[in-house]
Amino acid sequence: MNTKGLALRDSIIAKKKRGEIVSDKSFLDIFAEARSYLERVRAKDPRRNKVDWVEPLYLDYTILNDKIKADELEPLVTKYKK
Repeated sequence: MNTKGLALRDSIIAKKKRGEIVSDKSFLDIFAEARSYLERVRAKDPRRNKVDWVEPLYLDYTILNDKIKADELEPLVTKYKK
């Protein structure tokens, strides 16, 4: 879902550059839906044994401007990348 949301966001940005009037709501809805799925996965698999949900969920929180929850996951994302 995040890939679909990013593609839609890129197309919206391209349309805005051309001067078309476009709403951001459509791609934000996709990220909100993905966030709800990933939060359920997080609750069922908190240790990430089956699914690595940290980076996709962090991306969703960042795009949806949920800074408190993004800050909570940031140590896991930076620890993972080192």
